[in-house]
Amino acid sequence: MPTLQQGCVILAETLDPQGQNPKVRPLVVISQSADIAAGATLVCVAITRQIPSNPLPIHVLLPYSNSGKANTGLKERCAAHCEWLATVDQKDVKRIIGIVPTRCLQDINAIIASKLSGG
Repeated sequence: MPTLQQGCVILAETLDPQGQNPKVRPLVVISQSADIAAGATLVCVAITRQIPSNPLPIHVLLPYSNSGKANTGLKERCAAHCEWLATVDQKDVKRIIGIVPTRCLQDINAIIASKLSGG
């Protein structure tokens, strides 16, 4: 399993987009690896299974395999929900289950940058 770094898929407790229903959810770490190494709080994007058949522009589909053999560690169709940001203390990471491909991470970061710039 990879060490904690940008692009890791982790399991950690976080709230739903309405700020309720705390539970352990899969997240993609988008913090810079240097910040992670310094022990900073992780900034993450939540992963959701609730995606329309035609994903919205805020979704980045992630590789999965029913057997769990995808590099992401994901076992069903899901997407990074780029408007659902979460912060997690590193000590609260339950497990690292995989890592997203570079292209997916670039797409996630591009969507977030666009949203932050008002796009």
